[in-house]
Amino acid sequence: MDDLSGSGGRMPAVIASTGVVLLVGAACISLIRAARSQITPGFIVVLATSLPVSLLIVVGSYHLLRSGVSPRYYDRVATWTLSGGVVSGVLVGTIAPFLFDRLIGQLSVVHWGVSIGAGAGFFAGYMNSRLLQQKVTAERASVRAEETEQRQELLEYLNAVLRHEVLNTANVVLAQATTIEDRAEDETVRRDTGLIREEVNTMADIVRDIKLLVDAHDGTESLEPIDATQVLREEISRISAREEPVQIESTLQPSAVVMADSLLRRLFGSLLENAVEHNRSPVRIRVTADVSSYALTVRITDNGPGVPSELRSNLFDHEVGKRDDKSRLGTVIAGRLADRYDGDIALTETGSGGTTVTLVLPLADAAAAAAVVEDDFGAESPVRDQRTA
Repeated sequence: MDDLSGSGGRMPAVIASTGVVLLVGAACISLIRAARSQITPGFIVVLATSLPVSLLIVVGSYHLLRSGVSPRYYDRVATWTLSGGVVSGVLVGTIAPFLFDRLIGQLSVVHWGVSIGAGAGFFAGYMNSRLLQQKVTAERASVRAEETEQRQELLEYLNAVLRHEVLNTANVVLAQATTIEDRAEDETVRRDTGLIREEVNTMADIVRDIKLLVDAHDGTESLEPIDATQVLREEISRISAREEPVQIESTLQPSAVVMADSLLRRLFGSLLENAVEHNRSPVRIRVTADVSSYALTVRITDNGPGVPSELRSNLFDHEVGKRDDKSRLGTVIAGRLADRYDGDIALTETGSGGTTVTLVLPLADAAAAAAVVEDDFGAESPVRDQRTA
């Protein structure tokens, strides 16, 4: 009984042992009666009804470990099994002497009573444990749902405060700083107001990013088939058009349709902007997008100094509230959006020679993908060819 060893399997082992003892007892009684030529039709009926029950107890003990019933209920099932066998055996044993004169007959009927009682006890204990666990699970799910709803309401409230109060205040400060900077003749004043304007812009960007995180968590916008490589091309063009020199080399498949929404653009944009921001001049980025039969794999490699060791393990984690959150807000957004699209994102390589981030997004349904790509490429759909090859 190796599978039943350990603290979690102690009670199932007791149950299995009970069934084995009952089977051995039936075998011994059968051998004794056979040796004495006492195999009667009544004994055959007793044996035919008790053996399956004893076997059910043994099999049921193994099933108990794999049934999903919590180990905390194993004692309950074992107690019901043993109690059922003892109670039934005692009741049958009290009337056995009035039914049979011979000891072997009395033992046979008592064995039958113990087997039936133990089997009924096992079934009752198992079903009772299942019902109790389902009740506890339902209560916990209800509590979690209520907590989730409360957290969502709090997020929406904070999001509204940030957007309407903080962002509006930031816009007023930005406007005043711009006015002062334009009118000031003193170079020091102009420099200081310029710094204020930059910090206010940064604060406004953070507020918008927080709104994006809340929207991604909310998931109210439905997903639809979108050509991801087209969105990626547009984001590459946008980043390449910046004033500062950014060299982006890309190798992209003609198309790859995934289930996404308008936030897909921000996912690619966050990864590209992060590669530019944490880099060194001249900025060089390589982007590849490969399509398999089931997924789009995007790899973004930069020539930066690498990700600090303390950030590597939780770079895309959704947990916020740490001191380094501001510096990695873009990657947190990327991680949240990748989950939104049932994708995976990982830091696959980093060091003094640069960093590579890999994003994997599952392709949309073949029929939906073909329909979308036909709008751009006509009847000869590269996605359709790859998905049906």
